[in-house]
Amino acid sequence: MKKLVTLLLLLVSLNFCYAQQSQVREDSVVFSEQQVLKMYNTIQDLQIKDSLYQVRIENLEQQVEKYEQVARKDSMILALKNEEVVILNQRVELYIDQLEVIRPKWYDNKTVSFFLGASTIILSSWVVNNTIQ
Repeated sequence: MKKLVTLLLLLVSLNFCYAQQSQVREDSVVFSEQQVLKMYNTIQDLQIKDSLYQVRIENLEQQVEKYEQVARKDSMILALKNEEVVILNQRVELYIDQLEVIRPKWYDNKTVSFFLGASTIILSSWVVNNTIQ
């Protein structure tokens, strides 16, 4: 479609140039065939560059969309990691509380039980020995 428009533009300008050669006015500009071809080639080059730039723009827009998606995913991952840290800290606190509940008390110690048992036997034998006498 662009080529057709360019070709029509070229034909119109050539017709205009030939028509103007017969009726040259003071304020009109007359282009030679070489100048018209040069303009045509310049227009062609600019159209090609424009189409290439359009493709580059589309690619860059797609890259921006992908970067935005990556940024959203990264922020979601960061939020989930922060939640995970909070949950793990809560677990640590619960383990500390559980350790305090499960830790044996002073009276559950084996050495204390041994000395209490030994002192009970010694005291009861002393009482028995004193009551018999």
